[in-house]
Amino acid sequence: MLAAVGARCRDRYHRRTVSRQADPPPSPPASARGAEASTESKDRLVLALRASGNGVWDLNVATGEVHYSPRWKQMMGLSDQEAPAQLATWLDRLHPEDAVRVRAELKSFSDGLSSTFDVEYRLRHQDGTYLWMQNRALAAHRERRRATRIVGVQNDVTRHKTEEEQLLRDAFHDGVTGLANRALFIDRLGRCFRRSRRQKDHLFAVLLVDMDRFQIINNSLGHDAGDRLLVSVARRLEDCIRAGDSIARVGDDEFAIILDDLTAPEDATRAADRVQAAMGRPVLIGGQEVTTSSSIGIALSKATYERPEDLLRDADTAMHRAKAHGRSRFEIFDIAMHDQAMARLQLEHDLRSAVELSQLRLVYQPIVRLQTGSIVGFEALLRWQHPRRGMVSPVEFIPVAEESGLIVQIGRWVMVRACKQMRLWQHELAGMPPDATISVNLSSRQFSQQDLAPDLAAILKDSGLPPARLKLELTESAIMEHPESAAVQLEQLRALDVGTAIDDFGTGYSSLAYLHRFPLDTLKIDRSFVSAVTEPGRRQQLVRGIVTLAHNLGMDVVAEGVETEAQRQVLGELGCELGQGYLFARPVEVADVPALFADIRTTMS
Repeated sequence: MLAAVGARCRDRYHRRTVSRQADPPPSPPASARGAEASTESKDRLVLALRASGNGVWDLNVATGEVHYSPRWKQMMGLSDQEAPAQLATWLDRLHPEDAVRVRAELKSFSDGLSSTFDVEYRLRHQDGTYLWMQNRALAAHRERRRATRIVGVQNDVTRHKTEEEQLLRDAFHDGVTGLANRALFIDRLGRCFRRSRRQKDHLFAVLLVDMDRFQIINNSLGHDAGDRLLVSVARRLEDCIRAGDSIARVGDDEFAIILDDLTAPEDATRAADRVQAAMGRPVLIGGQEVTTSSSIGIALSKATYERPEDLLRDADTAMHRAKAHGRSRFEIFDIAMHDQAMARLQLEHDLRSAVELSQLRLVYQPIVRLQTGSIVGFEALLRWQHPRRGMVSPVEFIPVAEESGLIVQIGRWVMVRACKQMRLWQHELAGMPPDATISVNLSSRQFSQQDLAPDLAAILKDSGLPPARLKLELTESAIMEHPESAAVQLEQLRALDVGTAIDDFGTGYSSLAYLHRFPLDTLKIDRSFVSAVTEPGRRQQLVRGIVTLAHNLGMDVVAEGVETEAQRQVLGELGCELGQGYLFARPVEVADVPALFADIRTTMS
């Protein structure tokens, strides 16, 4: 077609040249000259449209006829025959969400109510997909302000819009689960706040869902497995909420839910029950079945809240209360929780300062042979001398250290200090047996560290303490939460020649059948069994069974909390060879350790 237009132009040029050489013809009538000018104008338009590299279009407003450049047709996947010649056909290709807006803006521009036409919209390609277009136009002619002809340029901005939308999505959505992130959640929570200000009876709630022991799973199975678990949990949580509710991932292992338009507070607790039931179902990750649970905090909307963040804060406080009360449960926020949360926050702040200012110290309690009273080792126990409160109980500050993550830093400090102290005693303390051990408690978070064995090897090398003289005490729960990864970790410790013990045995999983799977050296029977061991009955028989099983597996047994001579005698009769408790000595300072050797022998004589 372009060649034909060019040929017509050349023919017209040739005729004009010839006519100038011959006698001039008579002038055509004015009407003929106007028709010829109109034809030339259309030809120039066609040439301009074809020559343009942009998506140019030209609209005759009165007739609705539209002419397009080849580029316009190309970007829409249209041939010359398929190109919509009428404006209505073109507008029918608009995305339903954009059609009303674009039609209104085009009419406003045509009627002279708007001086510019500059819009972005989605237009249906011939293959059925929608492309983002940017369209700018000018009125070529106007009569009484109304446009009679409009010429515009359309550009494909799909890539730009896609990148823009992705950036926007990344800014407000979690990259792992695809859920809303904290920023978007707070924005949605703010809308609920504003509505509750307008409607006094509008009730909503925030649920903060924390995955119990997620860090242990993540560290044991790897971050890829952890991400897959997060995705699975996200999909389950979505199934637990209604269409008008919102869910977001607001932390590493925390999800927040807005329950909107509640009829009663009980609706929130019923939703929490559904969430816990969903979270309790096993998940298959990389061929391995993983079971998790959730601790949930609930905060209900009320007039006293001033900011959306305050509601989320109180849900977080309630969630920590649920964790403190045993996990796998939910709690509803009340004002007493706020006071306790502030006290806990102060305690965490003080504990961080205690680490930096060296306010922590170690005391040592001997482990003795029940029959002879001879010392076979010591357990290093952590103490905190607070500058204002005095001695703070480990029962109070150890959970804070666990939750805040400080336990890893503190635990390593304890390990370094205890190993150096034991090495010093080996060299300088008369009466210290050459095979005596120092026992150090290892938290679940420390035990899950992938670099535990190499780090221990470095500590032992630096202190000069032989690895066999160190014994690590673990709880049942630390081992039984993930038996497979725990077995690998214990094998690595055994390869270092470091001893291992289960502390407080009988208070956790008590899975006697699993003991043969783990390379352990010692069982420490919990004091709750020891306190009742002198009374014939079930507790005494349990102690006998534990001792027998441990010996059959090549393990020795330490009885914790031995306080009376009668307990020592019965434990000895049941086959328990080692003990620890106030009968022998309380935990003492380093300076008092030498005197223990003489005191214990005197006590046992």
